[in-house]
Amino acid sequence: MHAVAPRRAVAYVRLPEAAIVDAAHPDVAPPIATVHGAAIARWAEARDVEIASWHIDVGVTGVTPIAERPALVAAYGALSDHGAGMLVAADAAQFSLDELVSRLIEQAALMRRAVLETADGSRAVAHDEKGRALGASRRTSEHAPAEAWSRDTLALARAHERVALRARFRAAVAERRARGERVGNPPFGFRVA
Repeated sequence: MHAVAPRRAVAYVRLPEAAIVDAAHPDVAPPIATVHGAAIARWAEARDVEIASWHIDVGVTGVTPIAERPALVAAYGALSDHGAGMLVAADAAQFSLDELVSRLIEQAALMRRAVLETADGSRAVAHDEKGRALGASRRTSEHAPAEAWSRDTLALARAHERVALRARFRAAVAERRARGERVGNPPFGFRVA
């Protein structure tokens, strides 16, 4: 393993759809041509940080677990390969929209002696089932440390409860299917007698 270089980073971009190329720079290859990639590039230039490699997940949602994000898994490998001290994204939502997944992503980076950074300075924010933010993305209070600890603890507890509820629901549905009971709506054009 290489020594960790604090001014070297691995960039991560998560796109829910196909990469959008900047029309003003069609000759620049993605990921720099993407909006998020451009934000990361500006951040790196302003802070004199070397981007060692780029990793893009396309078609991945913000609540997808780490194991189902091939580019993020590759980015973790690149942290070790390049001795990078930072895993950087355009904003915290690029890493995750779920507090629990966000904490796991941060823990995995810390295990590789790297920290998570964002180009806009935001931090992870828990979201509800409909994608609405449950907390502020920046700490602005005078009592930030105590409030942040309470807010983060409660957000993590809510995230755990959402995961546990989802697991209980899936287990109940699987049990009904195993018993041969109908699950969900009947196919279009059919009705239950």
